[in-house]
Amino acid sequence: HFQSVLKKGKSFASANMKAILAEFESKLNESNEAGASDFNAAKKAEKAKAKAKKREEMRAERKKLLRERREKQLSAVDEVEEEDFIEFTGEKKAKGAELDFDAEGENDGG
Repeated sequence: HFQSVLKKGKSFASANMKAILAEFESKLNESNEAGASDFNAAKKAEKAKAKAKKREEMRAERKKLLRERREKQLSAVDEVEEEDFIEFTGEKKAKGAELDFDAEGENDGG
């Protein structure tokens, strides 16, 4: 709107007034460009912030999934070790039960 007012003002103004209006128009254009660039910079910063937030959320989710997977693997290993231990001790008892020792600790051969 200011541009149209300035154009109309220049057509009816004197030479001195035209110079003042031209200077005012250039300042108006500069501030408009600066405002537009600030607006664009703010928009760009907002997008970058949103991307960074999303990236951080994804990183946290990935860490959580890896931690859960690691815990699941460790619990599976613990279960296998426990089963192996039970089997191992069970075999020992079975072998020990088959052997027949006399009072002096010597094997009679079964």
